[in-house]
Amino acid sequence: MALHAAKKKARRIGGEAVIAAGRPRFPKDTPLAVTLTFHPKTRTAPDEDNAIASLKAYLDGIATALGVDDKLFRLQRPIMADPVKGGRVLVSIEIAQ
Repeated sequence: MALHAAKKKARRIGGEAVIAAGRPRFPKDTPLAVTLTFHPKTRTAPDEDNAIASLKAYLDGIATALGVDDKLFRLQRPIMADPVKGGRVLVSIEIAQ
């Protein structure tokens, strides 16, 4: 039950981030390039595959708030940036080329 609650919270947070960003609009059924920039908590950066997998519920919430199907997301190679206190992930979305 705790895992379900955590995923639900992550979807909500992802959706709230889209709303805070002004809820950008994209043409219907258009592939979207999604770039994830990870700022880990420590100098030990996470494995790229696990880092992306940890954001699945957040990306689901982002897709829902944008009104698009997440199958349109084209994940770009993640960027592992400098560590910051507490960690941070930046999500950039644009029309895929």
